Amino acid sequence: MATTNKVHYASNPQSKKTGFKTIALTMSMCRFFLFVFLMQLKIMSWNTRGVISSTVCLAKLLRQSNPDYVVLSEHKLPPRYSKYLDSVDSNYYTISKCEPQNNNELYGKAGIAIMIKKSLMFNVQELEIASSRIVALECKVNTHERVYLVGAYLPADNNIEMYKDELSLLQDFYNCYSKYGYVVMAGDFNAS
Repeated sequence: MATTNKVHYASNPQSKKTGFKTIALTMSMCRFFLFVFLMQLKIMSWNTRGVISSTVCLAKLLRQSNPDYVVLSEHKLPPRYSKYLDSVDSNYYTISKCEPQNNNELYGKAGIAIMIKKSLMFNVQELEIASSRIVALECKVNTHERVYLVGAYLPADNNIEMYKDELSLLQDFYNCYSKYGYVVMAGDFNAS
């Protein structure tokens, strides 16, 4: 039996006695179930304008909202403190990027991070993007379905070429990965 574009689940061997029927799910139905699953995910995005000064507020927000993913933009952590966000709530781990610093700079600037709830039941891995302002994750929901979560903090200064470069990276990411699953982008795009 050809199974192209279909997923077949065998019925109970005693289906005549129990009334169970064989379930055949088309790939479009699987995508629908993935979409419903995605709609149940709690994704929060927040421009912290410096996470050190807003740690208490962030911890309270995590406890009250219980999100699955948190995209934090403009955390302003210097590279040497990139693991600070792991200490905010023990139920989360963080993938973070920090803006490179000059030796004479004491404080961080910009920065993007995604906090991931440890209890999620699927594999999450970071995807490489050549930018200190964009972080991306691949979430393997099952063997066939993927969700891609992208956090971005685009530049707000007057350098329009830098802004276009970062926007182009986001567009390229979407064009590539949307073929394989849903792409969710969050953060501060400084679009005004």
